[in-house]
Amino acid sequence: MSHHDKYGEVLLSLHEAALDDALWPAASGRIDEACGMLGNALVMGRGLSQEDGQVFFSRICYDGERVEEWEQRYFSDYYPQDERVPRVTQLPDSHLVHMTDLFTEDERRTSATYNEALLIGGYQKGLIVRLDGPEGSSIFWTLADSIKRGGWGSRQISMIESFLPHVRHFLQVRYALGGAQALSASLAGLLEDTRLGVIYLNRRGRIIDTNARARDLLQHGPGLFEQDGFLRARVPADNTSLAGLLAEALPRFGLQSTGGTMTVMRWPSRSRQVVHVLPVSDSLNNFGIGRVSVLVLVVEPDRVANLDGELVASALGLTATESEVAVALAMGKSVTDIARDKGQKVSTARFHVKRIHTKLGLSRQMDLVRLVLSLGDAPGLQGERPE
Repeated sequence: MSHHDKYGEVLLSLHEAALDDALWPAASGRIDEACGMLGNALVMGRGLSQEDGQVFFSRICYDGERVEEWEQRYFSDYYPQDERVPRVTQLPDSHLVHMTDLFTEDERRTSATYNEALLIGGYQKGLIVRLDGPEGSSIFWTLADSIKRGGWGSRQISMIESFLPHVRHFLQVRYALGGAQALSASLAGLLEDTRLGVIYLNRRGRIIDTNARARDLLQHGPGLFEQDGFLRARVPADNTSLAGLLAEALPRFGLQSTGGTMTVMRWPSRSRQVVHVLPVSDSLNNFGIGRVSVLVLVVEPDRVANLDGELVASALGLTATESEVAVALAMGKSVTDIARDKGQKVSTARFHVKRIHTKLGLSRQMDLVRLVLSLGDAPGLQGERPE
């Protein structure tokens, strides 16, 4: 298979995985094959250290298969003492670094992470890169050892770098769908969502369907609008960028389609909407919905409910303190932020988070955030939304 064909296969698989992350391992395997490496680990989170870290997404894959046992072992046995964590969070966006450069000479002799986890996992001679993620998060992509004799070559590095914006876009879309509690929705099912705008375009770029939220945004919103059946942005510079993004998602002459993300200014408030553009493969089209070629997701970062702590406590059966912590997490604060605001130790704030998880039967902080935010749309729990 040619270099171009491998690249096209990876992009197609990433587009499909953006709508169903059960397909990420297959996309990961295609990336491994195209780049000539043993496997890769993809993590998205927020925080500068193990103390205040929040992990939203984590996958370790080899040969197109996810290895959950190794994920659990890493986070339980090695993550708390991993010397790389505070260092990799300081890396500039999209800058590839050799794994050995994240350890001192002494650490390469004594570190359990370097001498056990990375050696066993096949990452000791690997690469790592940090990407800016949505809403202040970071994406960490760790690439296992090269299978090429002599280590990493320039062609491999170039291929990896070409995939960086597409891996970022995959997680941006997953994050947007997660915030709208629509991670498992089909194309048709997304039309029922009320938390984000959903717009479907056909092969010519014409709007063929929208959900209620998108219709409201297009008819009354100051950012995006519909003109003669096509999607437009009111600010000329944004409209030019949007046209370019849609052209890449709907290329002519059989070129490879690509997705992307941009922000659109809402005039005159100058607030912004986040717009994700995602090509849709034939295998994801649903009967009865028409021929969808592009999915556009519109996210409004400032459309967040002002949740009442007392009402959240009542709805979820939490104490007043636990409710305050849960609402703070939902509003994007870290455990360290919460501890500082309340004049507590970080360990105390973390204890409250663990108690909340136990009470609600949750295992991940992101699940708690989604649950709390979902209450903002429940009768009697809505606060005023900023315009």
